[in-house]
Amino acid sequence: SAERMKEKKALLAEDHLMSARTASRRGDQMLAMRFLRGSLSLDSSNPVYFQEMGHLLAQNQKWKKEALSFYHRAFHLDQENMDILYDVAELAVDLELFGFAKKTLGHIMHEKPTHIKAKRLMNKIRNQV
Repeated sequence: SAERMKEKKALLAEDHLMSARTASRRGDQMLAMRFLRGSLSLDSSNPVYFQEMGHLLAQNQKWKKEALSFYHRAFHLDQENMDILYDVAELAVDLELFGFAKKTLGHIMHEKPTHIKAKRLMNKIRNQV
């Protein structure tokens, strides 16, 4: 019974994620965040929900720094996903935290030397600074 309830919550959380993505594509970021909050409350062990919330928050200038905490949680749950760290590095560049961005990109390139987007962003930072 407990296992079935957990499966139902996971399915509902996935439904909320799909609704959040639809709302985001339509330009309703606040509705998208409400759906993602629902996903997070139903299943706080899925890094995708934290990463999606980070994406949404990063789109708004007022919430960019808060987005970092969601990306951090996503990476904590899935430490092999270098794309999460790439999102962090992009956001750090946007916030003009170039040292943090370089450190993050360095970690990505250490773990996955073939990560082309990380190499490009690192070169872009080096040319700017």
